Amino acid sequence: MSANVEAFDAWIRSTFVELNTELEELYFAREDRANVEGVGDDLKQRILEEGRVFVRALAEEGNTDEGFDQAFDVLGDLGLYMASLRRHELTNPAREQRSPHEEATALGLHIGASVGVVPRFATSHLATHNLARDGRQKSFTRSTSRRGRVGDRASVLMRRPGRRRAFSTGVSTPTNAPHAELANDGNCSPA
Repeated sequence: MSANVEAFDAWIRSTFVELNTELEELYFAREDRANVEGVGDDLKQRILEEGRVFVRALAEEGNTDEGFDQAFDVLGDLGLYMASLRRHELTNPAREQRSPHEEATALGLHIGASVGVVPRFATSHLATHNLARDGRQKSFTRSTSRRGRVGDRASVLMRRPGRRRAFSTGVSTPTNAPHAELANDGNCSPA
């Protein structure tokens, strides 16, 4: 994993999540929660500018496809960043002819081509290739109402008896606890 990939991933798992959580809390406190215009503009700019630094570094590096799993990991980070831009109205296809975030779009297309997926139509980079670190998978916010949507317990449990695949998301992923318990008990029968 390159230093640029590590830095982007660390930002996605920390500052990015905190900024998005702050914004979501600001939206939630409003009467019209869907209207995000003019709310937390300083936080939105931080997401845009800090993320752009990482995206540019990855685009300049050009070596983002160090294997299938690595590419999906970077694609997941990029997808969260771009979804954040859309969520916070920093981009909106209804008012734009083309993305104002050309570096991010180009990087997504590059990575997608390297692994044979269409970036906006693939969710496996978060649903099945979302490696947990310190017991946490990547997420948009720290909100528990959003965290369960990606790699949730039901999707992992449906994959049994193929438990080994579930461990590919990291043994510290909370959703893998049932698999770990089964493995420790020596019980190999599917649920």
